[in-house]
This record gives sequence, structure tokens and C-alpha cells, in this order.
Amino acid sequence: MAHLAQQLHESMARYNWIGFYLVDPADPGTLVVGRYAAVSRRTSAFLSDTGLCGAAATSGKTVVVNDVSKDPRYLSGSELVKSNMVVPIFSQNMLAAEIDVESYLWGRSQLRNRNLWKLVLQWSART
Repeated sequence: MAHLAQQLHESMARYNWIGFYLVDPADPGTLVVGRYAAVSRRTSAFLSDTGLCGAAATSGKTVVVNDVSKDPRYLSGSELVKSNMVVPIFSQNMLAAEIDVESYLWGRSQLRNRNLWKLVLQWSART
């Protein structure tokens, strides 16, 4: 995961924070920060039903927000973040992790990127 996050971060400059949140095996209602590539560190753990990550976790669907200042679910990790995308990762039909992608530019988590991220995550779930 560390290698994947770093490679994506380096090759896709428009994204400033790319990281994984993992379901805590001791507490499935909590997501814990996994490997990431970024300028700043994020909260180490939070309930899986809060924020945009929680929205993706509870719905099982990708969440794309092109202007986080207009979405009350967004939990600010940095006031510089303008757009955010969270893609849930499943293993054996259960939420196992999420990839969180943030940008300091508005509209960078565009819908057309969903298929790319889903392909990346399908590959990473098998490795």
C-alpha cells in the first residue's frame, strides 16, 4: 500500500494527499490511517460513519466532492484541501479499507477519474 500510494502521489501531481484508511480488526466501526503519501499527516483513527470516509463506508459507494467547503460531511484534515474523493475497498463483500484522495485545487476529484481509481483498487485488493 505504501508503494502504491507513493507512486500515485508522484505520478498524479494534482492530488496532494493519497492514502488508505483500514477497517480496524479490533473495532470494525473504526477506520485507522494506513499508508499514505502526502504533505501532511491525517487523523490516526475515526468512526467509520463520520465524514466523507464514513459516507463511503456506510453507502459502499465512491464519494466525490469537488468543493469540500460546500459539503457539511467533510472533516477538515487541512484547510488547504478543496476537493476530495473516497473509494471503498471490499474484501469478501466486507469493507476492508478506503483510499482517500485529496487536492488543494477545486474540482480535481472529477467523476471521470472514478473508473481509474476503481481499477487501481481492484488490482491492489488482489495483491
